[in-house]
Amino acid sequence: MLWGSRGYQTHVRGALSIAVIFAGVLGWLLMKAPTHDCQVERPSSDTFYANSVVVQPWLGRHQVYGVFMLPLHYRSGRTYVGTISINGYTEEFVPDWHVISHAEDVIPDPGHYLVRRYLSTRVALRFLVKGELGDLRLPCNWMLELKERVPGLGS
Repeated sequence: MLWGSRGYQTHVRGALSIAVIFAGVLGWLLMKAPTHDCQVERPSSDTFYANSVVVQPWLGRHQVYGVFMLPLHYRSGRTYVGTISINGYTEEFVPDWHVISHAEDVIPDPGHYLVRRYLSTRVALRFLVKGELGDLRLPCNWMLELKERVPGLGS
């Protein structure tokens, strides 16, 4: 195939057109606004909303997380089980806290400390494909519920 041939130019134009369309769709998905406003309810004493959220899955692992402010009694040595809920996605886990002293714009209140709860990049990309990345960016959509684990009753 010759570089200047008409067939080659047609293939290049087609590939460029597809690349431009793909970039446009990806840009739209990245910038899409949330699908709903937050209606934050008063959480129970064991339920916490994120104070801030970082959503940058295109930067790799550990770039999608919520920062939560928890009372100090959760560091008492007791074992807790947690449930993280984000706009319809729910995951249960045994907390292995990533305790931090401060976040971008969050300083812990007296008697509290900050933790990060990471969301897998795969799940974040699922939100992106569904057009819900804007919802993922809202801290009020990140809810953490903790319960003390009772020994001998499974997890």
